[in-house]
Amino acid sequence: MQSVSDSFRNNLEAKVNKPFIRFLFGDELVVDGGLEEWTGNLLDQWNEWNILDTVRDLYKEDYVYHSDYYAAKLATQINDRRGFGGYQKVTLETNKPHLVSAWIYFPERTTGAAYARVYNPVDDYWAEAKIIEANTDWEYSEASGEPTVEDNWVYFELANETSGQVYFDDISLKRAGEDLLIGISQISRSTEITSGFASIELSNINKDWNIFLEDKTNLGKLGKLRLQFVGSDEYMDVFTGTVESVYHSGAKISLHIKDRMLPMLEKELGSGQSPMDYYSSDWNPADLVWDILVNQGKLDPTTSIYNEDIDYSSWSQWKEDCDTLSFRLKARFTGHTIKTALSMIAELTNSYIWVDGDGKFHFKRPIPPYAPGELIDFNRSNCIQIDASLDKGNLINKAVCYYGYDPDSDDFTGSYTAEDATSQSNYGIKEKIIENKVVWHSTSGSAKSYADRVVDKNKQPLEVLSITATMVGYLLQLGDDITVTEDLKGLNTNPARVEEIESIDLRTGLVKFKAREISDEALVAFWLDDAYYGLLDQDYNPLY
Repeated sequence: MQSVSDSFRNNLEAKVNKPFIRFLFGDELVVDGGLEEWTGNLLDQWNEWNILDTVRDLYKEDYVYHSDYYAAKLATQINDRRGFGGYQKVTLETNKPHLVSAWIYFPERTTGAAYARVYNPVDDYWAEAKIIEANTDWEYSEASGEPTVEDNWVYFELANETSGQVYFDDISLKRAGEDLLIGISQISRSTEITSGFASIELSNINKDWNIFLEDKTNLGKLGKLRLQFVGSDEYMDVFTGTVESVYHSGAKISLHIKDRMLPMLEKELGSGQSPMDYYSSDWNPADLVWDILVNQGKLDPTTSIYNEDIDYSSWSQWKEDCDTLSFRLKARFTGHTIKTALSMIAELTNSYIWVDGDGKFHFKRPIPPYAPGELIDFNRSNCIQIDASLDKGNLINKAVCYYGYDPDSDDFTGSYTAEDATSQSNYGIKEKIIENKVVWHSTSGSAKSYADRVVDKNKQPLEVLSITATMVGYLLQLGDDITVTEDLKGLNTNPARVEEIESIDLRTGLVKFKAREISDEALVAFWLDDAYYGLLDQDYNPLY
């Protein structure tokens, strides 16, 4: 499930405030917005201003930071309305919307405010991202506006503060299109790994988007479609990609945007003459995918939540789940694309691998028992349509999984067979043979774990639910558990798992997705030793 605040979720569920889609486009206009380039305690790309060594200081901070390795710390012992901090000059397009943003941590505040803002002598401070209350963790702030002159200055500063300190990181300034969208295509999430393409139409009545005709290098630059609500700074990125083609017609412009990961996914691994081998040792599937994405796909190798290309939290959890299930794989690629490789690995581990709206790879492998918790219930109050289908053709009650393939001898070490006698008695034998010579299970334990779960998941006919939901569906990710209530079909908070998000329609706010009923193996009455729900919880009181 997408991680959002209660207020943002309430907006999605109840539509308290008006939603809008913002299009962010182009290169970063700030140099070293991450505040990473220092010589001693002096920033290389930023100028310092109003610094009085004894009472106000700007420091390089290598312990408290939002991303990468450093942040900037401002500390003061006097009150000065002028403020102090760092600045740099930028040249902007006039009368075009821009967005300034920053991550700010303000743990010690008395009277002041922390700003990341843009200034010129004509418009004064025309866009101010700010924090005016003390906080206990990094907080994102943004603001937008349009300059009327080209020469501008970006500041990060602490003003009106008497004795506090503040930290800045990841300062950004980009072109932004707000309330200019007049048309947009649908977006999907599925086993295809990426969303592929998105098409949008923008108003060009003010000639804002002639930038593609004026500078053809804008083709291929990154753009984001971002969902926000009026009156809120919180957002959800729904698509990230590069502009591939532009079509001007009258007072509007159409942009065709390609998922940012699609070119990398089309890269081939090895060839028939020179195979790419991953079979000298056993691989946790997550480590195998990491090596493919980082070493072959050249994605960000950062092993933290600040990785720009891989959602490190979901990857780490996936790796842990694969260890729990004893999954071990080997592989040999002879010209297969990275996309094909990821699809095979996902299939052989019953996992979900996809590029989400933030442009990052995400991972999920639900394993039983599933912890109880707050699930979204999809019903007639938040759905336009709930259809159900049942197909015996999807049954699998016998799975034969071969393991230990040797490319040199073209032979497997052995196989493991999982069966369910009750299902076979009721429906006949429905067999699936897993004999992949590109990616394969390397141990009998791994093959057993996979085959057992294939049968356990598919041993009985399970309802496939086709649901058209309102904006609350924006929260869904592949592999999410939900419940469904539909009196007409006898569904009463029935558990199901999201297997495909067919379309996210940003024009109507509707989300179409498919979910599959969760089989008996996933249903757990209680957890015996759970920190919150368990009977052995140390705070458990038998009187209540």
